[in-house]
Amino acid sequence: MNEPQKQKQEVPAGTVGNEVEPHATGAVSADEVDPHATGLIRYVPNALTLFRLACLPVFFWLYGLQAPGFAWMAAILMFVAAWSDVADGYIARKYHATSELGRLLDPFVDRAFFLTVFAAYIYYGTMPWWAAAPVLARDVVMILAALVLFGSSSERPRVLPLGRWANFILAWAVGFFMIGVRVVAWPLYIVGATLYVVTGALYFVRYAREHRRGEAQSPAEG
Repeated sequence: MNEPQKQKQEVPAGTVGNEVEPHATGAVSADEVDPHATGLIRYVPNALTLFRLACLPVFFWLYGLQAPGFAWMAAILMFVAAWSDVADGYIARKYHATSELGRLLDPFVDRAFFLTVFAAYIYYGTMPWWAAAPVLARDVVMILAALVLFGSSSERPRVLPLGRWANFILAWAVGFFMIGVRVVAWPLYIVGATLYVVTGALYFVRYAREHRRGEAQSPAEG
């Protein structure tokens, strides 16, 4: 009866059964705790992002067919695109299907999405320019800040969860504008635009911090 216990005690520290742990202290490697996705699932988030990008010219064309009336075809396409934005973020986090391309592409497509939609709204008279101005100004500032950061640092932007919610709420707001339900559209737009501007400020602070850090490291490296 004592033999099994003796064998159990003789197992070296840092091993579990027949498998050796990464460290004798029992620490687990980052790959075991946070493994990267394998197989086709790792391509899904970027595929959904590219799908949203491909929707933009189709949206502008569909909206032009029915604007400024009840543009239900363009609205359906936009709602599908908004859900795809939520889906790609969920899949990327759940299955650890993140990539450098996705970190660059996703924010860019989000900016292009809203710039295209609001350009169409202003052009066809769906929304006054002054209402869209804060959102458009935020995107222009973010694009310029990102270009400065990319030129001075290897860091890439990380999408804030609050930013995803801002994108999602704004997408629904502009969708309701599109189908003429303004009593729902305006409250959603106020909330979404406020979150959008707030997250823009948070991103800008992060970009400025990274830019200063890059400038501080350059003399030290030289």
